[in-house]
Amino acid sequence: MLLWGGIMAQKDLIPLNQRTKEEQKKICSKGGKKSGEVRREQKTYRDMAKAMLSATITDESLLNELKAFGITETDVKAYTLLGMIKASGNGSHNAFDRLMELIGEKEQNQNENVIAKLDKVLGDIDEVMNNE
Repeated sequence: MLLWGGIMAQKDLIPLNQRTKEEQKKICSKGGKKSGEVRREQKTYRDMAKAMLSATITDESLLNELKAFGITETDVKAYTLLGMIKASGNGSHNAFDRLMELIGEKEQNQNENVIAKLDKVLGDIDEVMNNE
């Protein structure tokens, strides 16, 4: 039997609307239970991440690094942000984009780019209309 897109796997698939009501109920129930399981797991990870990010840094070398940048906050969020700034300075486009998004500049830059493109298109249309 072939998996993931093979001919056998496709032949073995039976659409939900061609199954009995009992089979449909059983399949939907399994899907609902799994969905709830995944949601609970994601919530646990979110809660852990929030707790870890709000933890206080006690390592002196990390604290000194934050102080060198004039940062007085001593939680992990501040150090993470400093890491993003460093990564951005080292050429990480993802870190730079995330920082711009964080401070609200990314959306503004995107809007300015759209406006500039629209101005160019309108200028081209004016030029064509004036040449006729």
